[in-house]
Amino acid sequence: MWKARTKKEQLQLAALACAGTLLASWSAAAQERVPAPNLPCASVRAMVDARGALVVSTGPMSYERVVRDGGFCELETTTAPAWVPTADNPQCFAGYRCRQINRGESRPD
Repeated sequence: MWKARTKKEQLQLAALACAGTLLASWSAAAQERVPAPNLPCASVRAMVDARGALVVSTGPMSYERVVRDGGFCELETTTAPAWVPTADNPQCFAGYRCRQINRGESRPD
């Protein structure tokens, strides 16, 4: 392990450690998934409303990003209703999902 010899090196090392800790906690929070099938519909909807965007597990191997409104989608996207299974409702309206806008460039033949 490298040891800081000067006060400046100690401060730099502390700042680097702090930044690493913040980055690790931020990336873990960004990947959090809420298990919709284990929660009531009203709880899932309330979390989407409170956070604006939420990654929702819809089954053991599936998930979906649900947003409160189109402000949480990227440019060139629109919203579509997001229906997810919850503990009390197999088709709970949780919010919206972001969908690519089809401008006719890639129509199937």
